[in-house]
Amino acid sequence: MTHRFRSTLAACGLSLTFLVSTAALGPVLAGAAPGQARAADTAASAAALPPNSITINASGQVNVAPDMAIVTVGAQAIRPSASAAQAAVNAVIAAALKNLRTLRINDRRIQTATISLQPRYDNNSNLTGYQANQTLAVTANSLTEVGPIVDAGVSAGANNGVSVSYGLKDESSARLAALRQAIASGRARAEAAAAALGHSLRNAHVQFTENSQSVPRPVVELGAQAARPADSVSTQSFGGTLTVRDDITLTYTF
Repeated sequence: MTHRFRSTLAACGLSLTFLVSTAALGPVLAGAAPGQARAADTAASAAALPPNSITINASGQVNVAPDMAIVTVGAQAIRPSASAAQAAVNAVIAAALKNLRTLRINDRRIQTATISLQPRYDNNSNLTGYQANQTLAVTANSLTEVGPIVDAGVSAGANNGVSVSYGLKDESSARLAALRQAIASGRARAEAAAAALGHSLRNAHVQFTENSQSVPRPVVELGAQAARPADSVSTQSFGGTLTVRDDITLTYTF
């Protein structure tokens, strides 16, 4: 019997057709030794097996003391008219800015965090007045500035959204320490798993994925504050520690 075989050489743009007699191929096929055929099948099966791999999720974390903070001070006013409500809030914010500048807090460290003006209605949908809100976010470059900044806002009449969130000026060193810890933990676990399975990670290919996270800022809500008398005790603040965490995934293929 004669069969037609077609082979396409895509790289050369050629299509070749061969006429081959199965009778002519018989001796060739019959000449393969059974042992050689089995060896070829075994090699093909081994090549088809996926490589061994171990995937480990690991994390590292370090605790560090904060060296900066964001302080928010806000004002809220409800008045019969929109202009009256906004004017009341503006007066508080202006006084707070004046107090902040006496602390040598420059404008680059002050940001308007929120500002809003909304109508108010009763249960019968009748307009009853307007509510104005405005909040300033102030950067404290050291923790010793936190209390005075809070007092600067509250003494000006801040009565809403007074809070403190602590952070780091530079997270890089803490992040590197957490990363090193995560990698060491992940490798140790992968080595233990490989040994338990009778394998070694020597000369293994490693794939590394980092799931970075931002440093959580603990927020201290001080709530609504009444204006302080001049002889009142200053606000104290304590930063405690921040936890810097790094999560990774390691995949060893061998």
